[in-house]
Amino acid sequence: MRPVENLAELLVFQGFSVLPPQGRGWLIIPAGVEDPRRGRTVVSLGKSLREWRSTRPEELHTAGARVLVLDVQDTRFDSPEAYLRFVEDEAKRGRTGRRFRQIETRHAIEQEGPAPLCVRHETVFEDSQVPGFPGAVFVLAARGLRCMHPHWPRYLVDVSYSQRVHRGQPFVPLEPEGEPFLRSLRFTTDRPSL
Repeated sequence: MRPVENLAELLVFQGFSVLPPQGRGWLIIPAGVEDPRRGRTVVSLGKSLREWRSTRPEELHTAGARVLVLDVQDTRFDSPEAYLRFVEDEAKRGRTGRRFRQIETRHAIEQEGPAPLCVRHETVFEDSQVPGFPGAVFVLAARGLRCMHPHWPRYLVDVSYSQRVHRGQPFVPLEPEGEPFLRSLRFTTDRPSL
């Protein structure tokens, strides 16, 4: 892990760039093992809103952010509503299994997005397998934008931020840091790479 030292320095990738979340204490985290069918995380960031090394679940409060690139190959969308349905269907197949249980989800076409076709997504999960906290149940709330690359429509870029608390603990307002991160997404004519 390394700290984000300059909040005005773009994180530049092939085909797009984004600013880091606009707050203190964010760290760039090495990417983990991924399922290539679900896309590739090009950057993950995290920070603790309390003590990182806490052993009490009610004291664990973390924030995360990530940028994901997906290749939808030959899939085409004949309308914004078709794209919205695709993103909704993908979300249903997303974080599932024994660890995550989806509590609520909302999707909407973003009228003022960084690309002509973006969907805003908000999802709340229960997370029952946080490493180091056996038997504890946490709540993970995520917000993001999934945008079709305007020059390479087979590629979708998803920027999102989240926070996780022990069930029953309050969230803090993370929008002042996360929303500028989402809104900073800018595209170039380069083809994204997976």
